[in-house]
Amino acid sequence: MRESVALYKMYHPVAEVEAAETHGQCWHGETIDEGLDLCRYQLIEPLFREYLPKKGRILEAGCGPGRWVFYLFPDKHFDAVISLGVVEHFQEGPQRAFKEARRILKDGGFYFVTVPLQNLNRLLIANPLKELKRWHQKRKGVGYAFEEYRYTRREFRNLLHEAGFEIIREAPDDYKSSKNMGLYVDFPFLRHSSKKWELNPAGKIVGSIFRSLTPWAACAGVMCISRKKV
Repeated sequence: MRESVALYKMYHPVAEVEAAETHGQCWHGETIDEGLDLCRYQLIEPLFREYLPKKGRILEAGCGPGRWVFYLFPDKHFDAVISLGVVEHFQEGPQRAFKEARRILKDGGFYFVTVPLQNLNRLLIANPLKELKRWHQKRKGVGYAFEEYRYTRREFRNLLHEAGFEIIREAPDDYKSSKNMGLYVDFPFLRHSSKKWELNPAGKIVGSIFRSLTPWAACAGVMCISRKKV
């Protein structure tokens, strides 16, 4: 990763790194049916219907370290690659993942990627509060570990361009209606007491205020749909 680009790093207490709420769209505690049901609430669902090739090979990339399938596929093998909430967790940066996606994509193939967004809420409220908490906890001896990068839209577009991809479209990555992944992750006190990704009454009010400004203000992430440049 270029040293001149200071990307925002997110840290969590070492003891909590495996907690479900630290992993965005984490599937901990969800059945397959529950996970499938959530798809209809996601803002990015229509984009798959619009841009995902109806025929051809499609790879969903990002399960474990990949040690068993490293370079398993030949060059220019897939018509599309999907990577949802994966590349932000590589502390060395997403470049190797981009390079491999480009290698296995056919010329003009589609690359669907989502990453956490440095949105307005995080820049002005959530990040400063988390940094203050981390400073206080570290003074008490609590160890912290890297969790993920959070990108601005421009930062992530630039990384994809540099990796040889042409941006076709970008969109907010979150849920519709009363669910909100971004606020749910950033502010536990706004969560519904029993429904995952659902906000309590106060959270719904906060969410509606942010959405009235722009759909990007408090959404969890950004999806970039790009094509492999020839």
